[in-house]
Amino acid sequence: MEHQTSRKLVFLLLATISLSLLWPQNIKADSSSDLSKLQDEIRDYQDKIEELNNQEESLTKEIALLENEITKSGLEIDKTELKLEKLEGEIDKTTTKIRQTEKEVQAQKKTLRDYIRLLNEYDDVSLVETVFSTKTLADFFDQVYYSNTLQQKTKEALKAYQNLQDILVEKKTRLNNQQEETTVLLTQLEAQNKELQRMQGQKESLLEKTRGEEDKFQELYKEAQGERQKLLASLVTSDGNGGKISLGEAELYAVKAQEKTGVRKSVLMAIIEQETYFGANTGSGYYKDDMKPKLHPIFEEVCRDLGLDPETTPVSKKPTSYQGWGGAMGYAQIMPYEWRKIRAEAGRLTGHDLPSPWNPEDAFMGAAILLRDRGGADPERETEAIGRYFAGGYWQKYSWYAESVLRKAEKYE
Repeated sequence: MEHQTSRKLVFLLLATISLSLLWPQNIKADSSSDLSKLQDEIRDYQDKIEELNNQEESLTKEIALLENEITKSGLEIDKTELKLEKLEGEIDKTTTKIRQTEKEVQAQKKTLRDYIRLLNEYDDVSLVETVFSTKTLADFFDQVYYSNTLQQKTKEALKAYQNLQDILVEKKTRLNNQQEETTVLLTQLEAQNKELQRMQGQKESLLEKTRGEEDKFQELYKEAQGERQKLLASLVTSDGNGGKISLGEAELYAVKAQEKTGVRKSVLMAIIEQETYFGANTGSGYYKDDMKPKLHPIFEEVCRDLGLDPETTPVSKKPTSYQGWGGAMGYAQIMPYEWRKIRAEAGRLTGHDLPSPWNPEDAFMGAAILLRDRGGADPERETEAIGRYFAGGYWQKYSWYAESVLRKAEKYE
């Protein structure tokens, strides 16, 4: 009777189990065409900007340039947001698939457990007992057939379980990569928004200073020694915590740092522009709120050596749109642990007994040392060094940073 019950259970399991693990995926049409359209628009505005650059300097030209750069920047933000929206949908799909696969894993695990239990029951009965418990030879071979089938199905169930586990790991890895990509895009979006706000501020400041009069614009242009970048830098105001330096002063520090380390002056200028716009925004956060706790003692040591109060010394704020920490210091936004490693060399190269990340000359030298140590003096490794300056070992994921810096560096050649 026990064998009859077991045999019925085998039939039931064989009839209901499905070992099909893969299914076609309905992939919704993505927004590639929208991204392509945005890229075409960005290219059009870049062409307009290049065309304007060839015109004679005037207030009309400068306002038109800023407006085109602002529009182009806005389109780049739209592009990043569209990528984020698309990625969010992909994350939702991956999360749903993970839940489905987890349910399948549990169901397959139960099936495998049932097969193993039945197999153990058959194994407990000897061949002699099987012979004498069957009425005919046909029944005997029937029992042998069921035993062999059960063994085969147990193997298949085990393989199916292992395959499901592999699929689950693959999907969780994909989810992790998608979440990392989201963080990358959010950091890029944050930088793009800051740049857009700066350009809008430059346009407003230019209109305010000139009051729409060409003569006043030409005076400003003359004061900037006929260089557009110096003119634009003069239109950026400090956020209150920074001590914004002029482009001329920045260039002096960059040249000295290049002479000492071999890192290109233009790259150093671009790094400092990217990070704080020459000290206009060195951070509005404070270490107890915005810095990773394990770095607090190092930051306190840096401040103590410089006679600063860590409670009132600003650092970069931690991000609000994604998980992460702030805590970067000064003009070059160097982290406390990095500054501690390079401050002695920075002081030796600048001639300062107490080098400080809030001193622009020391900050330029510190950035140059960090870039040099990452291969930044070698043209073939320059892009990687810039990426590592921002993201360390994850620099390839944050390729937008090096691309942005190198674009900025072109205007400082």
